[in-house]
Amino acid sequence: VLMDIVLKGKMDGVEAARHIHTELDIPVVFVTAYGDDETFHRAKGSGPMGYVMKPFQLPELRRAIEISLEQHRKSQDIRREQHWFHQTLKAIGEALIITDREGRVKFMNPLAETLTGWAEPEAIGKHLEEVFTLYREDEVGEHDMLVSRVVSEDLSVRLRTMTLLAKDLSKHSVEGNAAPIKDASGGVIGTVLSFYPSDRAGDASRPSPV
Repeated sequence: VLMDIVLKGKMDGVEAARHIHTELDIPVVFVTAYGDDETFHRAKGSGPMGYVMKPFQLPELRRAIEISLEQHRKSQDIRREQHWFHQTLKAIGEALIITDREGRVKFMNPLAETLTGWAEPEAIGKHLEEVFTLYREDEVGEHDMLVSRVVSEDLSVRLRTMTLLAKDLSKHSVEGNAAPIKDASGGVIGTVLSFYPSDRAGDASRPSPV
């Protein structure tokens, strides 16, 4: 969609572009005579794929359209990959909690929700120790250092059989492991915690915990 910022009616081009972008997923290129910083920043917030100033030459507009269409295709590909990856994590047969390097929850799959008693939307942004209240009677609070150990030492940590205290105060015997998540350059950017009820540990396909 080629969109002017100034439109007749109650909705200007910025607001119209925001609706088109979020509800219809159609790329928008602004074609406008307004190049001041305030207008530009308002327009940028609506997620346009291009911004062409009037007066313009047709080759300039054509390039802006071609670039916007290519960017939009790449954006759709990324979203499809993210959706596929997200659904794969949800379908895994172990409970998963993913955190950033500070230990704030970024993702939980359905089994993790069931065992912890926390729904993913309410757990997002909370620190792991608040959601994953895990302890052994002889080592209360060991989980508080779990993320910092994984991040600082860049290693995987095996969880022996421990008691998970769910949000509703019910208890589950679980085991599993925590491992670092790395970026393309090898830097640790977060952790992934996988765990499962310890009564499943007899499954030959699972490694014995240390």
